[in-house]
Amino acid sequence: MWPLRSLTGKRGALSPGPAHLTAFLDRDRPSFKKVVDSLAWGTFAWFSAEPDHLMELSDRVRSHLIQPS
Repeated sequence: MWPLRSLTGKRGALSPGPAHLTAFLDRDRPSFKKVVDSLAWGTFAWFSAEPDHLMELSDRVRSHLIQPS
């Protein structure tokens, strides 16, 4: 399943609740590096250079990339 669709339910509603996502061109670009420290825990980042992945910003031990299932 495509990662952005994994955040949505059958009718396109976010599930189980709202999910906040910020889109960037690439992880190596200054625009991402400038704001990464201010992105909120529990949100997601998506990169057009890696369209099949989502980055979950988690307050757990480490963040991880969500890959298609």
